[in-house]
Amino acid sequence: MNLNILRAKLKLKREILTMFGYKPQNFLTINRAEKKQLDFVEKIEPYSEICTQTIYDPRSDRELGHTFNSRDVFKLHNITLEPKQGIIYSSDGKLLAESTNWTTSNLYESFPWNPGRISSKLDIEEALNLTSNAYGHWLVEDLGSILYLIKKFPNSPIIVYKNASRFVFELLEYLNREVILVDGPVRIKSIIMVTKQQDSGWMHPKDLGILKTFADNIKINMQNQVEKIYATRRNLKRSPKNENKIESLFSKFGFRVIHLEELNFIEEISLIKGVNLLAGVSGSWHFNSIWMKINSRILDIVNENYWGELPHRVCSMCQIKYSFYMYSGKFNTEVDLLKLEAFLEKELHLTDLI
Repeated sequence: MNLNILRAKLKLKREILTMFGYKPQNFLTINRAEKKQLDFVEKIEPYSEICTQTIYDPRSDRELGHTFNSRDVFKLHNITLEPKQGIIYSSDGKLLAESTNWTTSNLYESFPWNPGRISSKLDIEEALNLTSNAYGHWLVEDLGSILYLIKKFPNSPIIVYKNASRFVFELLEYLNREVILVDGPVRIKSIIMVTKQQDSGWMHPKDLGILKTFADNIKINMQNQVEKIYATRRNLKRSPKNENKIESLFSKFGFRVIHLEELNFIEEISLIKGVNLLAGVSGSWHFNSIWMKINSRILDIVNENYWGELPHRVCSMCQIKYSFYMYSGKFNTEVDLLKLEAFLEKELHLTDLI
């Protein structure tokens, strides 16, 4: 294709998308190197210093590193909040880059929106936002810094999306704090936030420490204590065709089969704190390694087409032993039970030797 024709087509595409609110270059950043600092931004205190991680990646059989830039607590004035993801926009509709772990281009691909006129307004100061992202992202990327703010600012109201996931409301019930429910983006006089630095795929050590401290105050229910759990994904996305047979296999080896997503959030933490072996087909269940004891184990059944980076990284940070079994084909194909049983026998034998 002629280069000039290609450029013309891409320009037309950008203009059309812009008409519908897709403005991937329409963003601001607090960490401005050359321009004057934003006038609606007020720094309150540091949250975390710059630090690095080096973690072995079993997917590529090599060590990978990441640098976390410093993060701070800010008060933002006269902003628009998208409450489900915690995305913040300036009064003139520009995305604040530090309100998301994603790059601005990736965010706009998934959520191509800039606010126009927002009719809903909240006449409140120093609000906080408890997000309602998907469980894994919420737990690993959002919750630590939000709990920090909730403790630091005990009188601040918490803004929550009214259709938030059940685990969000279960946490709020435990915290017993003032909540303001909203049904969409709102204009707010001022909000307090911890900056994010495009660290998606990595968990910040400061966030992990906060979650650990939070869990320390939740007691283990000794009557319901379980040593080994198989967290089933049956009837959920990315479940193998024969997961019912996988459940039976793990049951034979003394695992209790549980739908963890059906548990109350606080009860789930209490249960997992006493577990020594947690297994299942790869999914958000494995982020429960955050609550597990040091040297306990995760057995992850991964698909060759889906193997996320966070499970083994979080396990490494928590000093949890991580093992995986990989099956071929699409998510809904059958797992080879004989090979899985051989893997399980080997892993349980290693556990007995510890």
